[in-house]
Amino acid sequence: KHAGRDGNNSKLSKAESLIFMNTELGKLDLNSDGQLDFQEFLNFIGGLAIACHESFVKSVSWQT
Repeated sequence: KHAGRDGNNSKLSKAESLIFMNTELGKLDLNSDGQLDFQEFLNFIGGLAIACHESFVKSVSWQT
């Protein structure tokens, strides 16, 4: 979603990483205290793992 603004959609540039951090990680602050506590961080890691798994499953099913 955030990669490719600089022409390379397989990597995040520093600028793209900052945009990602500012837009996406703010959504993880469920109690709106301006910080990520451990539970909010675990939600992020879990969501990331699910997204990676779904991407892997799609790529494997596409190849078969």
